[in-house]
Amino acid sequence: CVMGSPGYFVEFSKQHALSDDGHCRAYSAHASGTVWAEGAGMFVLQRKSAALRDRRHIIAEVRATCVNSDGRSVGLTAPSREAQ
Repeated sequence: CVMGSPGYFVEFSKQHALSDDGHCRAYSAHASGTVWAEGAGMFVLQRKSAALRDRRHIIAEVRATCVNSDGRSVGLTAPSREAQ
């Protein structure tokens, strides 16, 4: 997830929810807030039949997919301790 708007950071900053020193210490008595990082990656997906037809170099096949939302929790800022 890439945060496209600075609004989230502004609100977290107003609430003093961002880490003072840039370190995330989940469940520690020394925790001072959260740390966010962003990144991006890309996969080019193509049907196997089309990849073979186009003579693509196939490095992997997707056999199944699933999602995980960290189970039942209050939200992004309060992850499930058991799931972590």
